[in-house]
Amino acid sequence: MNQKRINLWWLAAVVAVLPAGALPCFGAAEEGGEPDLDVIKRIDDLPAPPTKIIKDDYVTVEGKRGNVPFKIESCLVKEVFYADRDPTYMTACDKRDKGNYVTAAKGFRIALERMADKKWAPEYCNFGIGNALFEGGYFSGYTDRDGHKYNGPSSYFQECLKANPKSRFILEASVKLAISLAEEGKMAESETAFKDAEATIKKYRDELGRVNVKYREYADRFIALSTFGHGRMLEKKAGDPPEKDYDFNPAISKYRSAQSLAETAKAPDIYSDAVDGELRVMVKMNDYAAAKARANGIIEKFKERSDPALLGMLPGAYTVMGLANFNLGADYEKKQQTVQAQKAFAEARWNFLHVVVQFFDNDEYVAKAHYFCALCYEKLKAQEPDAMSKSVRHLNIIVNSYPNSNFIDLAKQMLERVGPKAAEPTAQKTEEAKTAEPQK
Repeated sequence: MNQKRINLWWLAAVVAVLPAGALPCFGAAEEGGEPDLDVIKRIDDLPAPPTKIIKDDYVTVEGKRGNVPFKIESCLVKEVFYADRDPTYMTACDKRDKGNYVTAAKGFRIALERMADKKWAPEYCNFGIGNALFEGGYFSGYTDRDGHKYNGPSSYFQECLKANPKSRFILEASVKLAISLAEEGKMAESETAFKDAEATIKKYRDELGRVNVKYREYADRFIALSTFGHGRMLEKKAGDPPEKDYDFNPAISKYRSAQSLAETAKAPDIYSDAVDGELRVMVKMNDYAAAKARANGIIEKFKERSDPALLGMLPGAYTVMGLANFNLGADYEKKQQTVQAQKAFAEARWNFLHVVVQFFDNDEYVAKAHYFCALCYEKLKAQEPDAMSKSVRHLNIIVNSYPNSNFIDLAKQMLERVGPKAAEPTAQKTEEAKTAEPQK
């Protein structure tokens, strides 16, 4: 039975049980729902009737309106908005969709506090907090302006799955839990979580893959994400800085496997992350020539083709070029090869400035680029009289504009070391960061 016939059947059934002239208003449901009915948004944006949900899990979302039942396969569900939600929940969803992850996490936390008595809230709100922290890269947690401390995302994914072991978020929460544990340095727990996630994906795919191809496509995304995550775990195991003689080849192999999977072909964001991981590990292996060649290949290919699929790889490519050149400069410096060192640091600065200028809406990359720009300027201070004032300027941009960045403490430490802060605007990301031209 096709969707049009299903909708017509549902309408006929509702009309049959309603008093004459009392037709349902679907517009209200689309705008936010009738006061006592829940709203389901489909991934294909086809209309779904307002309903009172009685089942919500990874297989189906089911509800009733009067005596009229409604059921939709979970693989077709994009969002569920319960009628008894606190308004803060909707605000958090909006902030999440706009990429404002810090505010989104705060909104989901407040919503959970206000809806502690709602059966669905612990599952949905904990997933919302965990996912916001995950997507924002806040694996160490953070403290908001109100002084509330957030843990790393793993604890919130665990709470989500505890609240509903059959959650619609089961695949995403399971895989992101494993990756989060690795990012948080909990390697033994991460390994166990990856095994659990892989078993969950297999069970999901075996159980539902033949019911609707969308279930299988959804599972495929998390096969790709899990493979990438394994690579990240193996990379993180090396420590920071990496252990001497640590074997990075298994991490490289996993990242390359993630890129070659048929499942990853349908997930360009995961492919980009896997390429980014491979490049990053090449630098950690001190294979600077290979890292630069791979990164430069991506940059040149984008210049030739303007392929949107390559766009997500560019911040990582320029960052890796910068890191490779910076480390080359450090090696030359140790060998007292001053001219070569200065050239490498200047090249690195140019690469990092490209990130600052071209990708100013990608906070973590940009914060990292500002920090390494500061280091490069410090390395070039003997040749450039204004180098240290520019170094301090980049550090202050991190402090003023990226207070939740992983580079905030490093920036503050360097500011204490190199001298007093220069005056910088504090209200928002500086226009200089958006308009400055990279200089070679």
